Amino acid sequence: MSREIKFRAWLKNEKRMLDKVALTWPGSEMIIQWYDSLEDYYAGALSDCSERDAEVMQYTGLNDRNGQEIYEGDIVKHAVGWFGKVQYFEGTFEIEARHQSWPINCTRSGKIEVVGNICDNPELLEV
Repeated sequence: MSREIKFRAWLKNEKRMLDKVALTWPGSEMIIQWYDSLEDYYAGALSDCSERDAEVMQYTGLNDRNGQEIYEGDIVKHAVGWFGKVQYFEGTFEIEARHQSWPINCTRSGKIEVVGNICDNPELLEV
């Protein structure tokens, strides 16, 4: 089974999330590209987009219990009430909560709900 490879990017200076971001490797360097409007288009080396200060996050290939896509950087709430952050670590996506980590999988994704992301809602992890 394959999963869809998708990305989003948080523009730190502008404090906004772009949902449609493409990453390509046409040569030895990664290229990032986004198109948000006629006035906001960017294409260039990922290493050169520092003026936009973009943080790129990958789709896990899983959806939460409401069908919402789960990305790294998302803050999720488990059915039993704890909150955690989705992160990529050593080749897998996991949920970090209470100084512990659990791999995120199809079984676990059916018990969690995306309630925000680390960029817009970091205070949710203080709960």
